Amino acid sequence: MAEARSEAGESPVPPSAPSVTDRPSPLEPAGSGVSEHLPERLQFLLTVEKDYETRVRNHPTDTEALFNWAQVLQEKATRFTRLGTTRDSILHYACDKYEAIVKAGGASHDVHYNWGVALSDRAKLFAHPERCRELWVAAQQQYDAATHHDPRSVQAHNNRGLALRHVAALTPPPERASVTHQAIQCFRRAIYLQNNFDRAIYNLGTVLHKEASEEKAGERKQTSQGVAGG
Repeated sequence: MAEARSEAGESPVPPSAPSVTDRPSPLEPAGSGVSEHLPERLQFLLTVEKDYETRVRNHPTDTEALFNWAQVLQEKATRFTRLGTTRDSILHYACDKYEAIVKAGGASHDVHYNWGVALSDRAKLFAHPERCRELWVAAQQQYDAATHHDPRSVQAHNNRGLALRHVAALTPPPERASVTHQAIQCFRRAIYLQNNFDRAIYNLGTVLHKEASEEKAGERKQTSQGVAGG
């Protein structure tokens, strides 16, 4: 259902996760309000969403319906922006579904992974540093939880590294090095598990290059201050 992200890492739906596109489209209920003027894919998503909403209303702990409902919301937020609501509110609603799954005892790698992707997508929508950082922190926590369910999930390790990289960029210098080190460890873990995983290799190289550049800049600053002070 979902497409790969342009950033070197975040693939919203792991191959093992169920997808609404693997299911037959349910019949559109009478009076559903789905307009024939909407794009065909959006009509499908809105119809399927109503079906999952009904299933969850009748069975609040139906984790499969909750999962697929969240998937529909994530695709809707990604593909269609003019829906009379904000993209963030749709993604927030998807996060609520993943939280409901965990509360119902249905926690799994796929649930935490996709929850992390939804949080990552939300973080990209905010310009305010504090809110943005808060969401990236929450995203890395979900990717971390995903690796506890599947320690060999290279994508979860890689995505956690990406989230930590963003956290580091929004962290004051004294604590930044520690967060950057965590990101580096995540990328290295992904590469250890799959040594030809080019996304993690690229991301690791990017972080190491930036770290080296910052160290050189710091050294030049210290040198210039020493010369000025001497």
